[in-house]
Amino acid sequence: MRENKIKNMLEYILNNFLVEKQSNFKNNELGNKVRRELPIVMHEQLNLDRKHYDITGSVGKGNWATVPWISFFDREITTTATQGYYLVYLFKSDMSGFYLSLNQGYTYYKEQYGAKLGREKAKAAASILRNQINVSPKFNLRSIDLASKKDLATGYENGHIIGIYYDFRSIPDDFRLIEDFHELLDAYQRIKLLINRRSVDEFNRYLLLQEDDEYLENQEIEYQQAVDKYSGIIKEDSFAHEGPRSRKELIIDESGRKKYPRDAREAAAALKEANYQCEIDPEHSTFISKSSGYPYCEAHHFIGISLYEKFPNIDLDRSQNIVCLCANCHRKIHYGTDRVRLSMIEKLYQKIRTRLDEVGIQLTLDEVKSYYGIRE
Repeated sequence: MRENKIKNMLEYILNNFLVEKQSNFKNNELGNKVRRELPIVMHEQLNLDRKHYDITGSVGKGNWATVPWISFFDREITTTATQGYYLVYLFKSDMSGFYLSLNQGYTYYKEQYGAKLGREKAKAAASILRNQINVSPKFNLRSIDLASKKDLATGYENGHIIGIYYDFRSIPDDFRLIEDFHELLDAYQRIKLLINRRSVDEFNRYLLLQEDDEYLENQEIEYQQAVDKYSGIIKEDSFAHEGPRSRKELIIDESGRKKYPRDAREAAAALKEANYQCEIDPEHSTFISKSSGYPYCEAHHFIGISLYEKFPNIDLDRSQNIVCLCANCHRKIHYGTDRVRLSMIEKLYQKIRTRLDEVGIQLTLDEVKSYYGIRE
């Protein structure tokens, strides 16, 4: 009969943690077992390559934790629970059970968005990933409850992606525990494929693009839809009149290419400033948008953001560089003949050159024509 080494270790923590928590933390037998013996057992029973995976058990650092944990790190992704993605056994603070969770570190979100908004962004990232990973229905646990309001417990709850819960009264044998673990390990490896050699920070930035109302050039339909949506709610004073801004942080897409992000709110401000009229000819007909309630127009970067390398210190994604065009003119300026496009470009250049100067985009008409590939 197979010895249930993993089950026995997990039950040992559940049965003894609350009692041992009343004792001294230093040199505690339970703490030593979790930190030293348990990783050895897990490596052996789960058949994990030590060169590939790091296993860390913790009952606290200097003092007893509210939520003890056992984390499994793919070394190519992370070796710490504060950042990146990992698998983790999380014990409820009342020791009524534990979770096996595919989880993520909170540090990136806190540093990028602040403590409060960072928690919401971590949840958003988890939701996006949940929809990209196909797993057995038994792992479709969308939230976890560690029975604690402490920051660490809340961080784990917000970072949870998918997982499974085990009640202390019905912990399965090692065969089932190992089977569950490796199924979730496969999902962990699918996240690694999605990351595709990017850093965790680069991946998170890409993952939350649309959550942050930003879009890449190959997301044109989604971008224009978001611009239209914001056109109906953006504030009257949203057209920013401050001077030049530094170039944005580039996005590394799923194929490893660097792309410049476009903020839908910036474009919506440009459309509002133009009073939702085509800047080629305000008499051009359009229709009332169901989404915004205003005449439908589209946003067009006069100096395309794909030219960001020619403007190393300037943000091209500015309202002043975005013109409001009817849908027909927008297609025409991209796909029309050079003769037709040239007249449009000359008209727009004379109209917006002053506002381009305001944000540091300084260039001649000949340079603009070359950027559009027009040769007279």
